[in-house]
Amino acid sequence: MRRIIYGILILLIFVLLARWFAGSLFLNAPTRLQIVVYGQDTRIYSIDTEGNTHYIIHFASDEKIGVPGGYSYYRVGGLGKLVHLEKKPQILGRAFSLASSSFVSYYFNPPTDSVYYGGQVKDEVIMPNATELFRYESNANVFDRLYLFLHFLQVKKSDYLLLRGRGDAQDKNGARMFLPETFSKETEGFIFNAAYRRERQTVQILYTKYYNAARTVGNILEGNGIRVVDIKKAEKSNSKCSIAGGEKTETARAMKDFFHCALKPAKNEVSDILFDIRGIEKDWEIE
Repeated sequence: MRRIIYGILILLIFVLLARWFAGSLFLNAPTRLQIVVYGQDTRIYSIDTEGNTHYIIHFASDEKIGVPGGYSYYRVGGLGKLVHLEKKPQILGRAFSLASSSFVSYYFNPPTDSVYYGGQVKDEVIMPNATELFRYESNANVFDRLYLFLHFLQVKKSDYLLLRGRGDAQDKNGARMFLPETFSKETEGFIFNAAYRRERQTVQILYTKYYNAARTVGNILEGNGIRVVDIKKAEKSNSKCSIAGGEKTETARAMKDFFHCALKPAKNEVSDILFDIRGIEKDWEIE
């Protein structure tokens, strides 16, 4: 009896690992991949999985960025505390996706709720270490962590270029603000996904109450190289989001994976893809 139980447990573990590997970056890496490593030296890595050009974006702890979900603008150094208090690690992904106008697919956050301070933006390439990639809390599974670890083992610091665009705006208290619009303008054409550009899918966004959420989502899509042709208000609310059309494209599949919305076949009049964000628009609202 004990052997049967052990056998079943081993089989279940094998099936689980097989599913993780099948969905991991080893088999499903996009053309360009963004990850954020949070801490005293918070940075976004934009990885070209075809091995061409990689980028890094540094953030100062005292710099403020917009945090979707109704959290307004937050010091970067206080985001980790917010994540632990709210028990919502996806806050990091959304905040830095907004800041960089890109899909930040993976986030690595220290297991503590430390608050960081510092006004200087690093002007050097800092590579992530094994502790950050394997011991930090993350939405990456063990195979994704291993994939990223192997990537950083193979590249040199000189393979990464610094992206510095951010603007000089300040809030009423004199705190520096990171402006996504300025960053996008000054770094246009750097971190978009070439696969989405090649497919040339157009998107119409449907929302109910929060126009700024629709704009935020639209800016993230545009930053990835996905063209948004229209933003339309709907009369009725909807509890679920959906992506209608383009189901055979990498563009639609990437949107499904990032926003966690159902993908369904459809033929749309205004665009190739109709993105109904009514079930998630509050998650992307900026107060």
